[in-house]
Amino acid sequence: MISTERFILSNGITVALTTDEISILSKLADGCRSVDISEQTSYSESYVRNKVTIILSKLGATCRTHAVAISLREGIIK
Repeated sequence: MISTERFILSNGITVALTTDEISILSKLADGCRSVDISEQTSYSESYVRNKVTIILSKLGATCRTHAVAISLREGIIK
């Protein structure tokens, strides 16, 4: 079973993120590219790119930087 965490954003929307998605967000915050994340983890680069697209959609973000900003502001990542 995939582990998920639910977050209630300041706009009132509830977002469910998987452990993988939170891990990828954290690495994006560290400045990692998809290829960097795939090299540091057991994920393929295409899996990382797919997860980034899903994360952007879930958070309503327009780009990776926006997703990281939302995640930091909302306490999803530190």
